[in-house]
Amino acid sequence: MPKGSIENSSHSLKVKSSIAGSQYLGSPILVNNRLRTSHKELIDRVSSKINAWSTKLLSQAGRTALIKSVLQSIPTYTMSTTILPSTMTSKLDKSSRTFWWFNSKDPTHHTMAWRKQCCPKTQGGLGFRTSAEMNKAMFGKQIWRLLTEKHGLWNKLIKEKYFPNTSLFAAKKGQRSSCWWKHAHRVSNTMKSNLLWVVKDGSNISVVVDPWIPSIPGHIPNLFTSGNTSPHANIKVAELLNPDHSWNHTKLQELFDEDFIAHIQNITLQPN
Repeated sequence: MPKGSIENSSHSLKVKSSIAGSQYLGSPILVNNRLRTSHKELIDRVSSKINAWSTKLLSQAGRTALIKSVLQSIPTYTMSTTILPSTMTSKLDKSSRTFWWFNSKDPTHHTMAWRKQCCPKTQGGLGFRTSAEMNKAMFGKQIWRLLTEKHGLWNKLIKEKYFPNTSLFAAKKGQRSSCWWKHAHRVSNTMKSNLLWVVKDGSNISVVVDPWIPSIPGHIPNLFTSGNTSPHANIKVAELLNPDHSWNHTKLQELFDEDFIAHIQNITLQPN
């Protein structure tokens, strides 16, 4: 974009323009698909912290505290906005693992697996966090915001760009989508199997897309016959309810077999 257009746009929007390489909270603002290059400085920051500490004077208890409070907090913001490549999360884990075992009798042979060290203390671990799982959890908060902050400006922009006519879980990844959306699409598919809609008026719940029945595998029902799938693909749970906020048994019989109807009628409807 020409420099003059950038200045005009920043003036109209009343925001500052940035240049390539600009960062926010240690994370690059402009990220390309080569994430290992974009976030190389993250690994360097972790390494510089370790090199600055005099490990010979630290007990393993001291190193445990530093890993939890410093090393594993450095990538927090980056992990909230990007899914890092497995090579990077492995390097982050390796840095923490090597630092913890430094000065042991045999630093090349670890007597406890890193995954075991990342278990809770009640399960015999040390309470560390694997970088890959921490990354998914931190980024998952963005997906939760997409689901819950319906009236936020950023939410409206994302929805209009990537899934204007459907729900988040039914959205397609697309061929030329941004790096962020590719990550969001991947994590939302992971979260889908662990989320469940609470039925109130049912106006926002798709019968055949959204998980809403707690007592069946996958939480999504099959329609009575495959021939019913097409005309009822966009049906909402609200259409299965009577005006008095009870289940419409006649409508249920049109769409589901008796087993599914029993599961549906066992759902406790929440007040609007």
